[in-house]
Amino acid sequence: MKEIKIDGKNYGQRVDKYLLRFFPQMPKSFLYKMFRKKNICLNKKKIEGSEILQENDLIQIFFAEETFAGFRESKRVQTERSFEILYEDEDVLVVSKPDDLLSQPNGRDRNLVDELSTYLPNERIGIVSRLDRNTTGAVIVGKNVQSLQLLNKTEITKTYHAILSGNLNRPFLLEDKLRKDEQGNKAVISKTVGKQIVTHVLPINVSNGFTLAKVIIKQGKTHQIRAHLAGAGFPIVGDPKYGKAEINRRFQRKYGLTGQLLHCYEVAWDDKKVVAPYFEMWKKVSAELFGKV
Repeated sequence: MKEIKIDGKNYGQRVDKYLLRFFPQMPKSFLYKMFRKKNICLNKKKIEGSEILQENDLIQIFFAEETFAGFRESKRVQTERSFEILYEDEDVLVVSKPDDLLSQPNGRDRNLVDELSTYLPNERIGIVSRLDRNTTGAVIVGKNVQSLQLLNKTEITKTYHAILSGNLNRPFLLEDKLRKDEQGNKAVISKTVGKQIVTHVLPINVSNGFTLAKVIIKQGKTHQIRAHLAGAGFPIVGDPKYGKAEINRRFQRKYGLTGQLLHCYEVAWDDKKVVAPYFEMWKKVSAELFGKV
């Protein structure tokens, strides 16, 4: 018999979900069978799996050594790290995500979750602020159940920088509703249907038909900034879904740009503020358009 003591990082979650992570190779059906047969108990009592773990709980596991070891073998994909660490403490990690990297796994492509799992193989990580594949910059990651739960209840302010098509000469506040067009896999801006969104836009620099803008959101929705700015007449340069095709082709030829020039520059929560520096593509384009980075 082996016994697992629940520490301060792992309480507050269902026992079945905890054990499926603890035993990466264990089929879910087998786990529930072990609950029914009392081969896995919680505090020496029979369980169903939905029980919420408390700190200092004890899980008793009645497996042979080779069975225990076999189910413990990791199935995580070991991937080379492409992100930069901007901030880290015991509970929270903030990284800078490059372009052409998914936030979540899709079963095929490189993604931030696999890279984070390689960096923190013994932690239950979760991304709190996702970015689109070609959006770069700061991503907040909870390193355990408690930090994930706390961060999901915390007001997080995200400040983006975007290079827009058009001369934006004054700040403005966009308040609309957003719904998803499932067939076209796009966000649609509406005055009446969808979830409420608020996007605050401030110009930083304007030159020859382009604007470097600061964009501030709090509880963002998928494609909110990209769709909202395009709907207001200022699409993001390089955006394949919402941008202007002619301008996108021009920047692709000149710079090799393949995605939107949208960068999560800063994230702030509680008393913390973390800044993600520009990547090289950003520095090059910004310097040529506006004369400075």
